[in-house]
Amino acid sequence: MRTVRLYALFLCCFLLMIALAPSAQSQRKRQIAVLDFDFATVDIGLARRAYGGAKNLSRQISDKLVTRLTGLGTCQVIERSQLERIIREQRLGSLGHIDPNTMAKAGKVLGVDSLVIGNVAVFDLKGLPQPRETNWDPSRMSARIVASFRVIDTTTALVEMSKEGSGSSAPPQKRSGKSRFWEELLKDNRRQPAPKVTDEQLKSVVEEAVDELVSNISTELDNHFSNARQRAEEQPAPANVLAGRVIRANGPTVYIVDLNRSQVRRGDRLYVRRGIVDRDPVTGKEYKFTEKIGEVEIVEIQDELVVGSFTGSIQVQPGDIVTNSENGAGISSLVRTYTPAQGMSGQEPSRNPASTPDQRGGTVPRPRGGAPGAPTQERSFTLDARQGWLQTEISVQPGMSLEIAAQGAINIDRFTRVGPAGASRRTSASSLPLPTAAAGAVIAKIRYQNGRDSNLALIGAGNRVRVDPGEYGMLLVGINDGTLADNAGAFTVTIRW
Repeated sequence: MRTVRLYALFLCCFLLMIALAPSAQSQRKRQIAVLDFDFATVDIGLARRAYGGAKNLSRQISDKLVTRLTGLGTCQVIERSQLERIIREQRLGSLGHIDPNTMAKAGKVLGVDSLVIGNVAVFDLKGLPQPRETNWDPSRMSARIVASFRVIDTTTALVEMSKEGSGSSAPPQKRSGKSRFWEELLKDNRRQPAPKVTDEQLKSVVEEAVDELVSNISTELDNHFSNARQRAEEQPAPANVLAGRVIRANGPTVYIVDLNRSQVRRGDRLYVRRGIVDRDPVTGKEYKFTEKIGEVEIVEIQDELVVGSFTGSIQVQPGDIVTNSENGAGISSLVRTYTPAQGMSGQEPSRNPASTPDQRGGTVPRPRGGAPGAPTQERSFTLDARQGWLQTEISVQPGMSLEIAAQGAINIDRFTRVGPAGASRRTSASSLPLPTAAAGAVIAKIRYQNGRDSNLALIGAGNRVRVDPGEYGMLLVGINDGTLADNAGAFTVTIRW
């Protein structure tokens, strides 16, 4: 009988694990990236000698935090080298020295949900040997580090959490007045050499403070991400789903139609979601879904539309959906039938007034309004000759046709001055990003949301770029030069779409 009961208990547990497995797998962990902590406002003193500078100590804190968060398993931590590549290509500066908006954009390009940044406000080393001290004891040294840290949502570029953490090494050992008396009495009165602290002693004390700091910060982050995940799972669908469409975008100001104006008020915050339709390559069935790209605050309620202020790391576009449904439930009917953009080429778009070809065998409807491919928006950028890839903040979308024109002149070395078409002769073509194009020419690419890049396209003085079906992405423009440090000047790049 006991054997039967144990078998029944085992069977129940096994069935329960099977029942819970799908739901556990469906719970997506948040993807985050940790930036180097900033030491700009403090002096690390003698610790600079032990660590080789504040930069190395900063990286030590970030690396330990990544290891700790990875071990906790609450979130997925993205490899820092990928984020560094984005920062380097965008010429945004060093990790930890970038404003939240720029960091959020870099994180969005990489595909992470949140960025963790920190700033060290206090760095104290106590108990160090004094110049005339002859009986210095290394055990009296202690370190204390205080850092503020923030979590930035890459979708909205808003700070979702801001706290302060600290870490200290073991407090210095106190000596009684009696022991100090005997030390002075027995001290050799002969001249003693000035005591010196070694790099190992410094590092040992600082490491202890760093470990406690990282432990405290990781605990706070673990609680934050756990609670955020729980809130997302418990988030009930709104009883009355509101949904409207962006009809016009002028910078952060967006104009929204089809939104029930009687159910919104000034100051309300709604979600902005972008509709996507993907086709199963096997069955050919289309699936509609949306992704959150930002939030909008209602600032005006007019007779026929609603005006809002958009906050997000990518540019809002006409056709985006504004809703009170955070997870996108109940708005799939508003998603238009099109397929996301994947690549780019220098070919002219199809002149079919109804649709353009889809590589999967279907068609991509031509955007409404105006002649086929007629641009409706225009933006100009300054492309510095010494800059890497310039992120234009223009999100590509299905069937999109871009007109990119460049003007001006730059120096690609001390003696060679070129226009947007590049140098007439090519030297060291193998070192160029696009070896088949002239050195110094204007080029472009698309950075997909998962961090991959499209093939490079030659722009030169001007070109009409077709975005083929595939994935959503961000348009970047750059200069076809393998060595940017000796360049000078800038191009003016104008993009119409």
